[in-house]
Amino acid sequence: MSVLPPADSRASRNGARSSGRLLRQLERPGDAVRHFGPNWFTSVMGTAIVGVAATKLPLVAEGLTVPATVVWLAALVLLVIVLCLTAAHWLRFPQHARAELVHPIMANFVGAVSMAFTAVAAGFLPLGSALIGDAAASALAWACWLTGTAIGIGSAIFVPIMLFVRHSHDENAAFMGWLMPIVPPMVSSAVGIGLVDTLSSLEAQRTLLVVCAMLFGTTIIPALIVIGLVWQRLLRFGVGPAHRVPMLAIALGPLGQSATSAIALGTAAEGLVSPTLAAPLHALALAYAAAILGFATLWFTIVTILVARQARIGLPFSLAWWSFTFPVGTCVTGFAALAHETGLLVVTVAALATYAVLVIAWLTVASRTFYGAVVTGELFLPPEPGRTAR
Repeated sequence: MSVLPPADSRASRNGARSSGRLLRQLERPGDAVRHFGPNWFTSVMGTAIVGVAATKLPLVAEGLTVPATVVWLAALVLLVIVLCLTAAHWLRFPQHARAELVHPIMANFVGAVSMAFTAVAAGFLPLGSALIGDAAASALAWACWLTGTAIGIGSAIFVPIMLFVRHSHDENAAFMGWLMPIVPPMVSSAVGIGLVDTLSSLEAQRTLLVVCAMLFGTTIIPALIVIGLVWQRLLRFGVGPAHRVPMLAIALGPLGQSATSAIALGTAAEGLVSPTLAAPLHALALAYAAAILGFATLWFTIVTILVARQARIGLPFSLAWWSFTFPVGTCVTGFAALAHETGLLVVTVAALATYAVLVIAWLTVASRTFYGAVVTGELFLPPEPGRTAR
């Protein structure tokens, strides 16, 4: 699963293998962790958002509690599995693991580790409380949020620095994967503001509000810069290789998540700051969310057309397809939050329709991932020569 040049011969990929066993594309089951990179955490993010987003939907949220809980629990179990496989990767193949941290492509996906933790954290209070109680759910939510936030701040600082000083990039290098290390603080902002009510002290609540606002700012400006760079690259050089096309959807992540975070911050401010300040903050949050979701809708339409165009030519499956899940899910939560605040039917329909797209995308990608990972093991093989990611 690494983007690094394979250390061993690729002849085994084409050799004779048993078709009657699982992981049949691998010589040994233990080879599954040889190229196991941090991009696998995108599967946790994409699964968790399906359950969490269901709890935010207008009109139908209560009716989806049971399936949402099942999917969120699946994400929690998947997080544990991916963490264990990552640990095995570091223990058995430390050179591969260290090389990924400084690789110009794979290093970006360290941000996925952070967002996997925070995406799971978002489900503990609305879904986990009924299973383990409010106190335990709150404690685990905080543990996952703090872990994810710490990793996310680190990725937002050190991965860009590494990309700035260690690697040179040509004019055609910009891709949406550069968003991965800088988006985690925005996810932490959106999830963290939901933890305000677990704090008993007004001072602590206000502190968390300010921290989440700062996390919002940590992401939004560099995210818009990266999106602008990719837009410029598309204008000058075109869409590029097929395996990068799904990653164009990553831009929806900071857009939808910033709308979700802005509304959450504006709503929380009403009870934590003076009314004279809270009212304009809330109004500004709604205006921002509506505007940014407009751009997200435009980008969603463009990406849909580009993906459909590429699919007619050929769009091989890879873990990059998980870009169709979590980023879309953030748009669901953004539209849902705006629908709750405005009560507008058109926004409600947009939230429900986007969630339907999310579920279809998740079912498609999850089933393909299961087949490629568990049945054939193909997703655990190193990338084809000339490709930057599986």
